[in-house]
Amino acid sequence: MKSIIVGVDPGITTGVSILDSRGQILAVHSKRDAKKSDIIKFIMKFGKPLVIATDVTPSPHSVEKIASSLGCKLFTPEKPITVQKKIRTVKEFSKELKNTHESDALAAGLIAWKNYRVLLDKVFIELKKQDKMEIYDEVVAKLVKEYSQNISEALSETSIKKLMSR
Repeated sequence: MKSIIVGVDPGITTGVSILDSRGQILAVHSKRDAKKSDIIKFIMKFGKPLVIATDVTPSPHSVEKIASSLGCKLFTPEKPITVQKKIRTVKEFSKELKNTHESDALAAGLIAWKNYRVLLDKVFIELKKQDKMEIYDEVVAKLVKEYSQNISEALSETSIKKLMSR
């Protein structure tokens, strides 16, 4: 499954943003009175989440539960993201956003993606060089979830797993 990064803004109306591992926006959506199961179904239509992000610290309990249910990393900023920073972060996409919930979810997702961007780019470059892009999603999952300590280790573990499953 394709690796994705998800921003979530919970509340009466819940905003959700989905980005691929290259930072491309796949979807932004909001729904009033959304259940956890609705949110998870929506997310899973786009791929396997590496990270669930929020724009506040501490993270809302509902976002922690979603991340835990999906077995992915929870990203919270060191301090709550200011309204000004959120506006700057999503400015180029503002015409497509329907409300502040979508804007906050997208800001959280983009900031989380930027946090992991260097790592994701390094993996992309290394696997492209080795012509092993077919294992990209597994390698980044191992690294983001901290199951592996570096790209070489994650690549080796993934390659061995592929060989053993044949």
